[in-house]
Parts: sequence; C-alpha cells; structure tokens
Amino acid sequence: MAVDDPGSTQQVRLSFEGLPQRSAPLSWSQLYMWDFLSRMRPHDGQYTVCLETEVGQPVAVDDGLRIVGELIADHEALRTSYRPDETGLPRQYVAGNGQSDVYVLQESAADAWLAAQRERRFGTSGPPVDFALVQAGGTISRVAVIASHLAVDGWSAAVLRRQLRKRLAGRSCRTQEATVQPVDQSDWEATPAGQEANQAGLELWRRTIAEVPPGQLSPAALDSRPRYRQARVSSYAAGSALLGLARRHRTVPSAVLLAAYSQAVATTLGQRHPAFWVVVHNRFAPELQESVGCYFRETLVCLDTETRRTGDQITAAASALLQAFRRSHTNPRQVTELLLDHDRASYFDVARAFYYNFTVRSGAAGPPVEQPDPEWVGAKEFDGQVMHLNADLKGDQLTIRLMADTWCVPAQQIERILSSCLDYLRAG
Repeated sequence: MAVDDPGSTQQVRLSFEGLPQRSAPLSWSQLYMWDFLSRMRPHDGQYTVCLETEVGQPVAVDDGLRIVGELIADHEALRTSYRPDETGLPRQYVAGNGQSDVYVLQESAADAWLAAQRERRFGTSGPPVDFALVQAGGTISRVAVIASHLAVDGWSAAVLRRQLRKRLAGRSCRTQEATVQPVDQSDWEATPAGQEANQAGLELWRRTIAEVPPGQLSPAALDSRPRYRQARVSSYAAGSALLGLARRHRTVPSAVLLAAYSQAVATTLGQRHPAFWVVVHNRFAPELQESVGCYFRETLVCLDTETRRTGDQITAAASALLQAFRRSHTNPRQVTELLLDHDRASYFDVARAFYYNFTVRSGAAGPPVEQPDPEWVGAKEFDGQVMHLNADLKGDQLTIRLMADTWCVPAQQIERILSSCLDYLRAG
C-alpha cells in the first residue's frame, strides 16, 4: 500500500483475529504504573515510551504492516486494554479479535509527528500502543512504536526494537512458547507461591522502613515544588576501577556503585543510614528475557555507612541488592498501607519524590568528560525525585549522571557527591 500524497499521514486499521483472548487483574507492576499514571498531570507524557528502528534494506509498506501484525500476535501487551471492573478494581483485557492503529507517514512529515507523539499521554484507558511506518520513495525507512508504560517498560522497548530489526531484515523471530505474558504474571501472583512472595516482600519493607531516618519518608518532606540541576562525568579510569573492584569482591558493578553512592551521600549530607529507591533488574529468567509488558520492580534499600572498610561496604551493598531482588515482588497498594501506617508517604509519593534514587544499566555512554559538568534540567526529564543517580557502563567506560532538587540539596553538594563517588572507585 503506497501513500500518494507526499504530505499526508494515513491511518490504517490493522485487523487481527483468532488470537488468545483472556483477562485478569493487573499484575503488581501494572497496578503500580496504573496508580502512578492516574495521579500524573493531564497531558504529561513523560511515561510514554517511544522507540524508532531504522530499516536497513528496502521493505514495502505491506510487508511492514505484516511485521507489525506479527508483533501484535506474539505479545499480548500490544493488544491489551485496561479498565476498572464492576468492583472498581483495574483489570487487563487481552483482545483476540480487533484492530490496532498503524500510521503511514511521509518522511518529510515524520519528525514533527513523532515529536508530538513523544509528548502524548496515554493514561489508563484506550489503546495502549500505536505503530508508525515512515515511508520514503515507496519503501519504509523507519518503524516507530509509541506505547503506554502500562504496556511497554524499558526492557520491553529494547525487546521490541531487537525483534523489529530481525523481522525487517527478513530473519525469523517468533516468540518462544515459554515467554511469560502479563496475564501469566498476574495469575502467578494469585497463587500461594505468589502470595508468599508478597508477604516476604512486605516483611522486608517493614524492616527497611524502621531503619530509614524519620524525616526522609515523611509526607511533609515531599510538599515543596523542586527545581533541578545535574552533574555528569564520564571516565574510562573510573569504569576500569569499578570493574576491578567488582571482580575483586566477587560481586556485580551495581553493588560497588551503590556502596560508593551511599558513602558519598553519608559524607556530604550527614546521613548515617541513607535510604535508596532501587530499580530491580528482574529479567534474568529466560521466560522474561523476550517478554513485552510492564514487569519492572522497585523497592527500598537502607544502608549503614558506619562500616569503614571498603570490602565490608561493598559486601553490605551487595547483600542489600540481593535481598531487594529476592523480595521486591509486592502489591504496591499494600506497601502504601504499610507506609501510611508508619506515618510515611504513600508508595506513589516515595517513588515520585524520594531521596537518593539509584539505577544502573548497561548502555550507550556519553562522550568523555573529565570534570563534573553541571547544568539545569527540566522537571519532566528529572521525574520529580529529590536526587537520582543513573550510571551507564559500556565496556570499561563509566558515565554517571547525578540529578538533584536544589531546594533539598545545594548545587555545590551535587558536584561534591559525584566527585566523591569517583574518588571512592579510584581509591578502592
């Protein structure tokens, strides 16, 4: 199918039928995101997932539509809608028959259209995902996926990009039968094993909350409107030191970074027991590696920084991260009840504006920067946290980006914390 008008955007209703149809309550990851999206500002698109894939060889529009149809058939999250049931609790409904929107764009109009989609908010109702085929000279030059975070988390976006590239190159990429779908995850959470995991996670929350300094999770600490600043540094030397420390102490680089970050926070801000909101990597299981959906997990970690030896600090951080991984499977609404019972902020507010957020991933690192590079950043980019450390490790190049609300953390301390992290790695 070609689009004759060079300035046009054509909407195609791509039909599917005869696929599995089922429904279930939201999984705990989906429920957290449902509550999160429900409380965001109208038209706030910061949790809209947008990904683009370049096409390396000529692919006709009809073939592009077929490939999109294969993705929709393989991944139930791409044809799932979300709405409350008769009791008011949100459920997911996987369609076996229906239509998905695919937009066929001319190259000249594509960038403006995609930029507008990046600002779009999907919310908690309506179709969770749209596709776009960018056409140039009668063949596809790019394929884009625009999705709600309810349907596609960060790992899933990488899965979709990888599978799109394989299919567009003419290679087979059928999803394995063992791949877990979001409804499967929800069904498991209702089993005795799932409920046991929830109770173990809640018990870890109880113990951790008791260790967090009183003012750090109180609702009053989350009221002010923040303004943000970031510092970034990229270093091969720090990356090599990080990997060397991880090998020496037989642990993962994220444990070493958490130890460095906790010591920097403790030294600079005077917190003996700093608490961290940790994004848990849960895609090690083979059945989750190629899954598309909302599966991410987050939890709370509190560290005692009184330990003086570097090895003990790293061991403690590794132990805390392992506990977080094993016991992060919890019902977010029960976590909120637990927090409020202890006169703390709700789960949503803690995640949205929590001290010392910490994430580590492997990914593309920025250009080398020898000194912290401070700049102001916007609220949308920062996501409302009080302080957030993000680290990218590619090969032995480490890039650390530290963002903070300057109403809570003075600008000069942001750079001091980042420098302290690097000093910790180099001294280790």
